[in-house]
Amino acid sequence: MQQYRNLILGFVLIITLMTGLGGFSLYHLNNISKDVENIYNHPFAVSNAGQSIQTLVFAMHRDMKDVVLVQDPEQLKATLEQIQRQEQQVLKQFDIIFERFLGNKVTIKQAYQTFIEWKPIRDEVVTLALVGETKRAAEITRNKGAKHVDKLLSEVHEFVVFAQNKANQFHKQSSKNRDHSIYVVATIGFLTIVISLLIAIKVTRLIMRSNKALSQREHLIDQNIMLANLDTQGVIIDASNALCRFLDTTKEELVGKQSNFFDNSDTHSMLSEQIWKTIKTGRRDPSY
Repeated sequence: MQQYRNLILGFVLIITLMTGLGGFSLYHLNNISKDVENIYNHPFAVSNAGQSIQTLVFAMHRDMKDVVLVQDPEQLKATLEQIQRQEQQVLKQFDIIFERFLGNKVTIKQAYQTFIEWKPIRDEVVTLALVGETKRAAEITRNKGAKHVDKLLSEVHEFVVFAQNKANQFHKQSSKNRDHSIYVVATIGFLTIVISLLIAIKVTRLIMRSNKALSQREHLIDQNIMLANLDTQGVIIDASNALCRFLDTTKEELVGKQSNFFDNSDTHSMLSEQIWKTIKTGRRDPSY
């Protein structure tokens, strides 16, 4: 009985390990998925938005140089409209950064304020260009405007670098979770295999012992108890060695014979008929 309890305990342990393995795998896969999601939703989004701001600011500064040089009013109008569209795109990128930036937002606010303060400088250049003072407008663009743009790009670069470092941090954490998951899953899997093999060995030994005990019982019965197996027609299909010794014959000689040769009395036919009738119907004749 104790052996069967140990087997049941072993199977329960395997099921527990497999359930734990599945639950642990799902938990860490979810963590890895979150790490990847954080990389794309936060650092990458901020980094991409910051790089877009840098590109747009470069384009705006270049267009401001064109404002000074353009002579055609229609072309000047088109250039100013393009600068305005770029300005709106920069503001949208700042909205993304304000929403998703994971660091100190003071740096974001400073860069945003620097961008807002650039507009009066641009307006001054545009005003001078419209009244024909292109030389003074060009000087402001080259000096005051260029310095302001450099400051803005430097501030944007600061939080872009922070976002990239944050992405690397999330990536390292994701790799760490992955390695930890592989280690734990491999360990639980190994333990499950070992326990399964131990249980298989235990079951095999139990079966072998049971078969051996059964063979011993069958041998004892065969050697000591007179038995014969009959089919539904009363023909012998097997006989024990004890019966064969008693009848002084062999099993081969008995197999295939009718069983009524055991009874040589005058009533053997009637007795045999009553016995088979009871066996086939399951009902006993009261007169028997």
